[in-house]
Amino acid sequence: MSEMLSSNQEETQVNPEIQAKFDRIKNVHAEYLIKAKARIANLVNKMNTDRDNSHTETYARQMADAERTLRYRQSFLEFMRIPESDEDAKNRAEIIHSFPTKVAETVPDNLPLVFHGTDNISVVRKIIKDGGLLTPEQKGESMTSFAVGIDVAAKTNIRVPCEFAEPGLNRFMPYGAIFAFMPKAEEIEQVNQTGNSTEVFGGVDGVSFRDEPARLYGIITTQENITRVQDWCEQYGLPKEKVLTHDGFIETMSQTEQR
Repeated sequence: MSEMLSSNQEETQVNPEIQAKFDRIKNVHAEYLIKAKARIANLVNKMNTDRDNSHTETYARQMADAERTLRYRQSFLEFMRIPESDEDAKNRAEIIHSFPTKVAETVPDNLPLVFHGTDNISVVRKIIKDGGLLTPEQKGESMTSFAVGIDVAAKTNIRVPCEFAEPGLNRFMPYGAIFAFMPKAEEIEQVNQTGNSTEVFGGVDGVSFRDEPARLYGIITTQENITRVQDWCEQYGLPKEKVLTHDGFIETMSQTEQR
């Protein structure tokens, strides 16, 4: 029995080099978190002493940027983990390699779904907590791409959302998610004209999955995240049965006709 226990302990030991890299990255995020908090405190002080309000807009932009940085660092510190095996990386590579083709082949032609991906599991929680997706204008942010609305792809080429949901070389963060949903009726023509472009030009308008749950077809993530994302949906009033793995989404689509 003791020999078996010793063997199991050895199997679960973390490679020292991986542990060291994990600790190093975690410490970097902790340091930048402290700097972000200090920057916010400094901006608050400047805003309070700006008697003539001559720099109000500048400070507001800087504050929004600092708060985004703060949330980014906090999300890493909250969700960082060491993968138990290389299976996680293999799953991600398979998703990028084959999922776009499977979507193009299985989503019915009369179902003009759009797809929005994020590489940050904390952002997934925020979207669910908000009850849907908000445009940059609705979030009070400046545009970061040509899309005036929400960046989305059509079923004909969802390579970009797949890559957005992949944290690249940072294997210490869980996978994010891809939100699959129906655009508004007046946006469908624009979606259908996307062709093989990687994004729907201009994006789409904001959507409330809480108010219009029928428009949400799937929150697509890895098996690792299923339980936590379902729990968030239950907590914030979204249908948790819409949380699917990539294979689960493809299976659902292969059995779906337009609802």
